[in-house]
Amino acid sequence: ASFEELLAGITDVSALKPASSVALLLTMAWVDGGDAATYEKVAAQVVAATQSLHVGHLCDAAWALAARPIGSSSELAAVCSAAFEQKPSQQRAPLLRMSEAVAALELEYPDVEVSLPGPWRTILEDVQRMDQDRLETAGMHRAILDSLDRFTPSPSFPYEIQFTRNAVAGRYRVEFLDEKNGLCLEVDTLNRVVPPHMKVRHLKLQTATNQKFKYYYPAVINYWNWRRIRDPEDQELTIKRMLKELMTEREQAEG
Repeated sequence: ASFEELLAGITDVSALKPASSVALLLTMAWVDGGDAATYEKVAAQVVAATQSLHVGHLCDAAWALAARPIGSSSELAAVCSAAFEQKPSQQRAPLLRMSEAVAALELEYPDVEVSLPGPWRTILEDVQRMDQDRLETAGMHRAILDSLDRFTPSPSFPYEIQFTRNAVAGRYRVEFLDEKNGLCLEVDTLNRVVPPHMKVRHLKLQTATNQKFKYYYPAVINYWNWRRIRDPEDQELTIKRMLKELMTEREQAEG
């Protein structure tokens, strides 16, 4: 059954318990499914129940409200504030989601004042770094880096690129970064606990560290698409097409 069919089977979302409302809100934001009215109704239920929710549920709700905003920042701010009144979660998935929710507050709602306690800031920075460190030995990432290292300028690809793994790009750590050209690559693997779309959105909002370019230019390599490409030369061609599209986008945006 599709998500829409499963959602249609919930006859009364108002009857859901708070934790179930969070799970539904997270799923709707993750797959961008369900109509706006239902999403807003579930979001309102979650915000109304913040004081009764465990910190892990609050992290999930914050990510959902940041990934799929419902018109204002007040709901996101309320959920984050409630979470920060509790001790930080010790689980990787909720912390990574809260890290992106905090990034949304800083990058998209800079006028909203939400105090981030020191212990929360430390653990959010640590979990983002450790999550990227986990990928250092992933076979798919090694294959991608090998392809990138073999790129040389040519008539069909007239660019000098140099990517590094697990690098800092503004507010985020990214899987592959070419700082010289302002390019970022993320890999949407099966074990991600946060889909890449909000991270990509935020990278596009940030000024590149070297100030040469106005923004970062990110792209996502889909796991299943990559797995279907067996030949190393075809893998290289696929990445080159992605990078050429990013370079063209940058040239058109910045002249």
